[in-house]
Amino acid sequence: TIHLRVLESSPVGTAIGSVKATDADTGKNAEVEYRIIDGDGTDMFDIITEKDTQEGIITVKKPLDYESRRLYTLKVEAENTHVDPRFYYLGPFKDTTIVKISIEDVDEPPVFSRSSYLFEVHEDIEVGTIIGTVMARDPDSTSSPIRFSLDRHTDLDRIFNIHSGNGSLYTSKPLDRELSQWHNLTVIAAEINNPKEMTRVAVFVRILDVNDNAPQFAVFYDTFVCENARPGQLIQTISAVDKDDPLGGQKFFFSLAAVNPNFTVQDNEDNTARILTRKNGFNRHEISTYLLPVVISDNDYPIQSSTGTLTIRVCACDSQGNMQSCSAEALLLPAGLSTGALIAILLCIIILL
Repeated sequence: TIHLRVLESSPVGTAIGSVKATDADTGKNAEVEYRIIDGDGTDMFDIITEKDTQEGIITVKKPLDYESRRLYTLKVEAENTHVDPRFYYLGPFKDTTIVKISIEDVDEPPVFSRSSYLFEVHEDIEVGTIIGTVMARDPDSTSSPIRFSLDRHTDLDRIFNIHSGNGSLYTSKPLDRELSQWHNLTVIAAEINNPKEMTRVAVFVRILDVNDNAPQFAVFYDTFVCENARPGQLIQTISAVDKDDPLGGQKFFFSLAAVNPNFTVQDNEDNTARILTRKNGFNRHEISTYLLPVVISDNDYPIQSSTGTLTIRVCACDSQGNMQSCSAEALLLPAGLSTGALIAILLCIIILL
């Protein structure tokens, strides 16, 4: 019987020892082939015949685990590869031996229950709320206690924290999906008795949306109305944007903050609305600019709304509605004094001189 030892951490293919059968013959007649023919370790180990030394090299075939099994037994056979038929009656030309292999323990790092973790949490949870728990154990027979920690390089803003004893992750700052929808963290599990033995695992935290933002105008609108406008004329089409992302998609509603005698809003029911005139004609010399408050609401819960103000300038336009001038001051001189009047004033001044 041959006794061999091997560390449980030995990789597949590692040579752990050898066996050798002696043969009184020489040369070709002494060549031997080794094989494993029985035993409880036939799946875990293999044997290779080394032609130069005529030894059988036993190698690791599958990963070993001290905690699962600590002793294996192999039955190894050595047989001549070249036998003269004249001497068959002297056979068999083979022999067997028993090889016992002991597995030696190695301190292994902790093992997490999953290869990675995914936690989902709403952005409006209170600070200190537990969002999920990671689990790890020491695979060694001694079963050392585990201490958990966060790799701060993956959480520079210190938004999260972890209970070192039980692996529970919790928030240490308010969450905001509009700032960051995903957080990719790394949790470290280390043996308390041997902190050098540690394992890392990825933890993905997805922040779920809560309707906490009000819709607003999509862009700044430079709006004008012609002095010669008629009731019901379109002067502007407006749309809105919202930082939130509801599951059913965005749905906006437009209305006026109060009834306005000059303008009205018509919701197109496609997240846009039209601003229409309500009266016949405008005078920029009386009022050059109108302020129109428009209320924009969303369709999520709780409903959020905001008021955006459109600044509408009164402008002179041609018959096709093309803007020509919106400056009331520049038109005061031509409207009050004609060219003939200016010439008459100039002549009067000359006469007086």
